[in-house]
Amino acid sequence: IARYADGFGAAYRDGFTVAEALNDMAIIDRLTPERRRLVNLYRRKGDEAHRANLKVFSLGEAVSLSERVPLLEGLGFKVINERTYRIAAESRQIWLHDMALERAVGGPIDIAAIDPRIEAALMALFHGQTESDRLNALILEAGLAWREAAMLRTLSRYAQQIRAPYGQDYIAETLKKHAGVAASL
Repeated sequence: IARYADGFGAAYRDGFTVAEALNDMAIIDRLTPERRRLVNLYRRKGDEAHRANLKVFSLGEAVSLSERVPLLEGLGFKVINERTYRIAAESRQIWLHDMALERAVGGPIDIAAIDPRIEAALMALFHGQTESDRLNALILEAGLAWREAAMLRTLSRYAQQIRAPYGQDYIAETLKKHAGVAASL
């Protein structure tokens, strides 16, 4: 706690409880030069079931809105609002982006069910291990892992190579509408 005593600004202190700050400190302590970004999907006390929040922690430099929002939209979310905080921890500069999210198609968000998959997908996206497109929404809508969504991406591209008459956007939208079929595939 002593390392962070003066690190949190007034806006952060107004927006978060001590318990939330302690949880954030534990996440910040896991940031390293090799692991410059971490995420935490959660629900604020009192939020309705259709609302979730995502914290993106970044060591050294902020993550621009133009990078974050398309990734989240590709995952099937709408970004409702966003707040950015600068946190000083000893000689390190940490940026915390806290975003309120809803499903693009509406409906409740089961955080317990999707949390590990969404967090893993975001880390894969940040590290360039997978692509950002509409097929990533299957992680939220069909409960797929990011590697399973990548497999469906590969299959859709293969279908294009063998001259199937359907484009990748059409395939992605169809699979999102039929999430059970996507999960079976």
